[in-house]
Amino acid sequence: MNPLIIFDHIFFRIAYIYSNIFGYEQQKEYIGTLIVSLLQLMNVITAINFIKPLDELTKFDPVFIYAAICLVLIVLNLIRYYKFVSYFELANKRANESRTTRSIRMVYITSYFILTVFLLIYSSSYAKMT
Repeated sequence: MNPLIIFDHIFFRIAYIYSNIFGYEQQKEYIGTLIVSLLQLMNVITAINFIKPLDELTKFDPVFIYAAICLVLIVLNLIRYYKFVSYFELANKRANESRTTRSIRMVYITSYFILTVFLLIYSSSYAKMT
């Protein structure tokens, strides 16, 4: 099983919502990529905070390092979603999925969002305590 499949689901759902609800057909893939990258950045920040706060690891400003990590993630995700897995491939895979499967995947995505935000907040307070 592909470990990046949850990010594919998130990318597709955000691009789909952005296109069909808000009507921005041209920008849907960029917004999906940006939000997936920001979620991945939140995961990286959480992992770093649990290991050791970044300001103790380096003399550089943490904001600069997080911005650099975010740019790298955006570039990697743009490459992934334009060269390897396109929006249309994901749409074709999900064209015949049942309503139940779609609902279960939305529960997974929502749980992932909530867990990511919760762990980021918790890890930030954990990093301040140490």
